[in-house]
Amino acid sequence: MTGASDCTSVKVRKFRGAGNETTIEDSSAVIVTEMNLTVLHRDVRASLPSCSPSFSEYLAVGHLVSRGLIRYGDRVVGLELLPGENVVRVRTERLVTESRRLGAGFSPAFDPADICGGLQELLRCSSLVAKTGAACAAGLCDHTGLLCWHEDIRCHHAVDKAVGHGFMDGVRLGDKALILTGKINSEIAEKAVSAGIPVLASRAFPTDLAVSIAERSRVTVIGFVGDNSLVVYCCPDKLAPVGDPRS
Repeated sequence: MTGASDCTSVKVRKFRGAGNETTIEDSSAVIVTEMNLTVLHRDVRASLPSCSPSFSEYLAVGHLVSRGLIRYGDRVVGLELLPGENVVRVRTERLVTESRRLGAGFSPAFDPADICGGLQELLRCSSLVAKTGAACAAGLCDHTGLLCWHEDIRCHHAVDKAVGHGFMDGVRLGDKALILTGKINSEIAEKAVSAGIPVLASRAFPTDLAVSIAERSRVTVIGFVGDNSLVVYCCPDKLAPVGDPRS
């Protein structure tokens, strides 16, 4: 499902105007593709409803990471797409010599410009968001820019895809920012906490419960990220402009 399409074209009929001035046009429109996915891992069977079909392998791994069922020290040794079914079976093994933790080693502080630049780069990459207006994009970034990104119908699925991609590539999440186009709710905050991601940012707003969850785990929450502005809702210590003595 890595190369699956997340949108399709359908025939539509457009009505414009009112009364005797109404015009009718047969045309086409792009809409998102939707599927349900089942993830199997050891004795866990997780149902992920309403997700986009592309990169379901990353979605499966990211979901397990964000639930704390896979951690650094684990290695994915098998990803099986069951034929004829929307099912991904994930097999892992524990590397007992591995001592890294997902959230270990945050350093240094982010320049706010890195967050703004990462979000703008994410928006430029997000073709599904632009085409349909019915999707969310999420990605991992650091001071060098956007490292990986994904789109999905639901924001938490896009987050899981980005987290899964980072995990599979061996990216240390403990010094990265998770950026997204949709609102930051409690589920998104819990995923960031579980994955050990220290900074969570969006062009939209967070909920009060998301801020509360993040603050307890010292995760920085940032909202309303623009071209050169942002609002920090909790734990601002992880942001410092270049040249600031705190960085």
